[in-house]
Amino acid sequence: MRTLRLALLGATLTLPTTALAESQSSPLDPAELEIEEFQAPVQGWMVAERPSGIQTVRQVLPSTGIVAHGGSDRVILYMNRAGTTLSPGNNDARTNRSTLVGQTTAIPAWSTANSAAWQQIMECTRTMWAPFNVTVTDVDPGNVPHYESIVTTQPGVIGMDQGVGGVSPYTIGCDVIPNSIVFTFADAFGGDPETICEVVGQEAAHSFGLDHQLLASDPMTYLQYNGLQSFKDQTVSCGEYSQRACGLQGECGANQNSYQMLMQRIGPNGPAGGAPVAAITSPSNGATVSPGFTVTVDASDTDGSVARVELWIDGALSDTRTSAPFSFQTATSLTLGDHTVQTIAYDNTGAASEPAQITVTVSQSGGGGGGDGDGDGDGDGSGNGDGNGDGNGDGSPSDLVGGCQAGGGSASSLGLLGLAVVGLLRRRRRA
Repeated sequence: MRTLRLALLGATLTLPTTALAESQSSPLDPAELEIEEFQAPVQGWMVAERPSGIQTVRQVLPSTGIVAHGGSDRVILYMNRAGTTLSPGNNDARTNRSTLVGQTTAIPAWSTANSAAWQQIMECTRTMWAPFNVTVTDVDPGNVPHYESIVTTQPGVIGMDQGVGGVSPYTIGCDVIPNSIVFTFADAFGGDPETICEVVGQEAAHSFGLDHQLLASDPMTYLQYNGLQSFKDQTVSCGEYSQRACGLQGECGANQNSYQMLMQRIGPNGPAGGAPVAAITSPSNGATVSPGFTVTVDASDTDGSVARVELWIDGALSDTRTSAPFSFQTATSLTLGDHTVQTIAYDNTGAASEPAQITVTVSQSGGGGGGDGDGDGDGDGSGNGDGNGDGNGDGSPSDLVGGCQAGGGSASSLGLLGLAVVGLLRRRRRA
């Protein structure tokens, strides 16, 4: 049975008496929490069940009063499949603090995903957010403002029950949660790239205040849809399987337009505010290369101030150059097979380029350098120079305004949500 359920703590929200009678217990029993210097101001938990039976969850927090990203800086959405360690605290991806954990918690990497599947997820996510002022990257931005979408294995890693596929903080008033951290539990969806991408989109959008809506082609929906979802410029009713007002008590209006809401809160895509640009000029995407191949990068900035260029191999920082030419010699110990190569350029203000990315196959019979031989001849892309040197080349061949849409709702609309999330979280006692 498709359901939406809510359990509340405190008296911030009002519920009909009949709904309260259905609640068996709170998902957060203070006696069962391990508190480390922080206790999240959780108002409740909203649970909705997808047609597949997998649930996604919103952790209800007080209003932040923030309704726009603000400034000209691009929003960074960090897609983290590498794992991390989170500590309890107000949501802040810069310092790895989250209201979704009650104790310092090691989040495992989603290591079962192969490179091709992950790139499909990344491409899908970038396409979904392409209309907006967002940079989607799987390279950790570090201690700069960003939103983080953690793609990991099972919900149990943060103490949630099996059957949960995603979770995000969400505020009363449908506000923006700066530097929010959200989760998608990939194993719940069998590792399917398209479904994971769509869940990532929905959970991340909750942190910008978007509610669920009755439009099957939009990622904010729970309705079945055959095809890739995208944020649509259509004003529709909020709800999961039936119409309701937007927000927890109808406080966010009668309808929602996810596209326009994100445009207002994030802004349209465009020049990255003077950020540098980077492109991998060699090797080419899909190339077969020899061990120790060279990566050549063309990086530039509007004011000529490229401070550094980083080379990342398979999600790990490999090397950094602080001045041109931006040429990197990779390790000869790199294993044979497929590898993902990324470069990111930074200017002297800390602004980062969109990641440039290719996939190469390292092979003993690969194309080698494709650059100059050690003698006076040019490499031919096979690794053999045509001059008198040793023949080793150094290249390779190659109608929301504010919360939702303006319009009134009433507290009684919350009764449509139903109640009672029993045992949603399995909190661990201090050992």
